[in-house]
Amino acid sequence: MRGTPRWVSPPFAAAGPDLVQRKRSASFLEITYPFASDPELLQIYMVHDAVSLRGGMFLEELDAFSADCAFRHADGYNPARPLTVVTAAHDGLSIFGDGQHSPLSALHDLRLRGAVVSVGNSSMEVQTDVLRVRRSSRGAAGAPDEDGDEQEEYLGSCFTVMVARERESF
Repeated sequence: MRGTPRWVSPPFAAAGPDLVQRKRSASFLEITYPFASDPELLQIYMVHDAVSLRGGMFLEELDAFSADCAFRHADGYNPARPLTVVTAAHDGLSIFGDGQHSPLSALHDLRLRGAVVSVGNSSMEVQTDVLRVRRSSRGAAGAPDEDGDEQEEYLGSCFTVMVARERESF
């Protein structure tokens, strides 16, 4: 990491002018969208063909996910650091299909996994991986068993540049 932005005060628990270095794990976040097992969620995201997901809604989720990773990294939940985090750009979004189905398919669960990977003076770059989750063990009614094996298939990544500002400076 290149450091914490100059304009961000150190945490209220820290003494002196030294900035707190954060590990990548401080911003790590993961969320799974259970499209294969949650018909109500699937109905919200599904396109009329009953296989593909709405790309625009997925991009909204990707944007909010990236913002949450950046907010965690900047310690935005700390009341002593009233920050606002906004998206500057999504860069290098690459999602790879298997040739048979849309990569954003409703046939399997999708997982977003991300963290802040670099930090500048007033911006952060978040890497978000998109994974397809397949569960091999199925219980009654076709629902995944809690003990079922999971396999993740990497579909691609997105790099998002987030900019953080102190709320009072607007």
